[in-house]
Amino acid sequence: MSENDWYTDLTGGGSVYCINQYQMREAMRLAREDGESAPRITAALEQVKGALTRNEQAALAFVLIDDLLRSHSSGTAV
Repeated sequence: MSENDWYTDLTGGGSVYCINQYQMREAMRLAREDGESAPRITAALEQVKGALTRNEQAALAFVLIDDLLRSHSSGTAV
């Protein structure tokens, strides 16, 4: 099994506006239901919520997406 068999690209395309409903559903599944990812995502989210304002959280979301897009285009995304 290759590493891409389990990997779902959530970044969309060249713009954060390209995130589609499938990607949103998959992200929510990973965050809520996946036995390995859900606890880690939940812990990270709680830490961010406790440390950042709502506006800062939104900025972080866009920065993370941008970082993912850049790493994907440079061939380092996993």
